[in-house]
Amino acid sequence: MAALAIVHREEIIEKLSQGKFLKNVAAELNTTPSVISDVLHSDPVYKKARKIGAEVRLSEQYQAIESAPDMLSVARAREGFRAAAWFAEREFPETWGQKQEITHNLPNGPLFSINVVANTPMVQCDTPELPAINGESERK
Repeated sequence: MAALAIVHREEIIEKLSQGKFLKNVAAELNTTPSVISDVLHSDPVYKKARKIGAEVRLSEQYQAIESAPDMLSVARAREGFRAAAWFAEREFPETWGQKQEITHNLPNGPLFSINVVANTPMVQCDTPELPAINGESERK
């Protein structure tokens, strides 16, 4: 089964970059999504195709909102867009996930910055060269 993903790699990547869901591509090849993702998960082209596919789905849903002829169609299209955005946010949090940044500047002290992307905090601290205080050794 794993060889199937390798043999059909180009076809899988093409369909994913067109916005098709992995489960539908897998069904067309008579396999499961986990077989495909287990084999291709480290392939950068596969990852990029999935990301492009998410962009395509978001774009299609946004266009559906723009071209909706009546309010009922707008409501349906809006829900489709929310679903596509929800999946994109979870699959690619670094691109579409919620981001928070907290910056705190201490008087005469370092600048602390905490960035939270996809529930993963990254802390930065910019400390200037501080002179030694009486009684401290000067370390180099």
